[in-house]
Amino acid sequence: SANPEALSRHLHADFQPGEPDDPLRGVFRASVPVNDLPVPVQMVLLPSPWDAIIFQEVELLPVFGCTVRVVAWPALVLMKLYAGGPQDLLDARQILAVRQPTQAEQQAVSALADTVGLSAAWQDLIAG
Repeated sequence: SANPEALSRHLHADFQPGEPDDPLRGVFRASVPVNDLPVPVQMVLLPSPWDAIIFQEVELLPVFGCTVRVVAWPALVLMKLYAGGPQDLLDARQILAVRQPTQAEQQAVSALADTVGLSAAWQDLIAG
């Protein structure tokens, strides 16, 4: 991430830097061919405290006959809260509606939210 232009060339991706008021440092967008079908991929650059949250747990999902590592739902919800747009908040609500997290899972996400300054946003989300 120190040289996004070089990484963009290496990945054959488009790079869009974040705006000064944008919580994201930037986004790489690429397409990966799988069985001759293009699969869109986004790689988001976040501030470093997010690294542990994002890579602490990943889920393996089947995509076009391949296994793909994806961000676990708690990290995805927190990233949506961090982005904070109307669609992001709707996405976060929908993830919770589908996942129906237990009290223990909610407490674990709450602890993660504390580490990235999203406690209030998380509490608002689970409250309603």
